[in-house]
Formats: sequence, C-alpha cells, structure tokens
Amino acid sequence: MSQFYVQDPGEVTEYQINWSNGVPDGATITASTWVSTPMTASGLNIDGLYTVVKLTGGTVGAVHQIENTITLSDGETYKDSIFLYIEDK
Repeated sequence: MSQFYVQDPGEVTEYQINWSNGVPDGATITASTWVSTPMTASGLNIDGLYTVVKLTGGTVGAVHQIENTITLSDGETYKDSIFLYIEDK
C-alpha cells in the first residue's frame, strides 16, 4: 500500500514499508532495492518484514515516487512506493 509524505529537500528522513500484509506466510525478504531518483537514498536496511530507507534532496514543488522492490526467499518479487511532496518548510 503506497504512502504519502511531505519533506523538505534539506531533511534526511527515514521511511519504512511494512510488507507483513503482502508477504506469504513463511517467506522472508532476502533483498530490497530502491529507485529514488532524483532523491538521494542511504541507510538501506531490511528489518524482518520491513524495508527501510533514508531520503534527502528532491525538487521543491514536485511529487517524487520512490519505488521499493523486494525479493523473497521463495523467489517472488513485490513492489510498493512511497510518494514524497517536496516543499521548503
């Protein structure tokens, strides 16, 4: 399920995606990749059924779609997105 946030381009903010409602019972997340252009991603992590990213930057006045793709222990892949509206705070 996509999430929507507002962020200042100078902030470094951590976001998480909770995959517990989409991952089949018994499967684990083995890989997580983020497409964050034009924002800068850091602090990438997998914490159980959560994926974590820290984001900074972006274009003031724009909405950026940050896409997370996970690979599960059974080989399946899933995608979800975070949407960030960038504004000076």
